[in-house]
Amino acid sequence: MNYKNQISDRVKILLIDEDESIFYLIRRVLQRENYRLYTSTSGRSGMEMSTSICPDLILMDTQLSDMDGIGLIQWFREWTDCPILVVSGQTGYMDKVNALYAGADDYIVKPFEMKELMARINAVLRRSEIPDDTKKKLVFDKLEINLDSYELLVDGKRVDTVEYR
Repeated sequence: MNYKNQISDRVKILLIDEDESIFYLIRRVLQRENYRLYTSTSGRSGMEMSTSICPDLILMDTQLSDMDGIGLIQWFREWTDCPILVVSGQTGYMDKVNALYAGADDYIVKPFEMKELMARINAVLRRSEIPDDTKKKLVFDKLEINLDSYELLVDGKRVDTVEYR
């Protein structure tokens, strides 16, 4: 079984793109590959959606009518380190450089081949995956604190709220 098949059914991808033809093509291919796909046709709704789903990958265009795509990349970088793959019609080298400096992990120019897009998606996911044995956990008898996910477990059960006395 290859890497893609091992992870695709549990990877959450947020797709933010206004270009309907590209949007539906990418959506169809990612769904066929069993990725958990969340879609947005605007930057603002993509921002809102990202905070609730905590995606494993953000696939986005920088040409958005409701906001600056470079600013959106910077906003994402303020709170998440998940990979960002830009898919854009902007072909100038400074467009690419600005996106990469803002925090994008990769940049692909429209039009593109779907095989190349899938290869880039798999590459950034492969680079970003943290092996289970390197996750930061503190374990004290029946208490476990996961420093990566900020979860507290007592006797193996997640604690959602804490009362202070």
